[in-house]
Amino acid sequence: MLFCFRFLILFYCCSAALNASTPSDHPPPSSDESNEFQEEDSSLNTQYAQLQWVDKVTGRFKLIDAKIGKSISFGQLKIDVSVCRQSAPFDPPESKSFMTIWEYPKNGLPRKLFSGWMFASSPVLSTLTNHPRYNVWLVKCRNEKTKIKKK
Repeated sequence: MLFCFRFLILFYCCSAALNASTPSDHPPPSSDESNEFQEEDSSLNTQYAQLQWVDKVTGRFKLIDAKIGKSISFGQLKIDVSVCRQSAPFDPPESKSFMTIWEYPKNGLPRKLFSGWMFASSPVLSTLTNHPRYNVWLVKCRNEKTKIKKK
């Protein structure tokens, strides 16, 4: 009984304090104030994702520029890059890309090897490395295709 009485007194005091601290004559917060603490993505969308590709069997490696929204194929892999974002100039450098990697074996059904975000700063965490033949990882996002100088 004594516990219930203390609970009621505590409840009454807290509700009175809440009503006193939030008067009804204040307008609701504007949209700017309500979004003040929401995290914004300040990264910039780019046109190309530069990927590093390694064939473990032959030892060949290559830099590939994948255009956003287009599929690229090499060997038995097909890569679909949906988006590639580069951090804003005032933020720490970071490139991130959402991609899906499929394997199309000659005698079998296609299977999805990877689908998700790849980060250039953490290639160990988000790359295609568990494939027996190929490794693929994001190098950076860019707006122009890589220019190869011929000698």
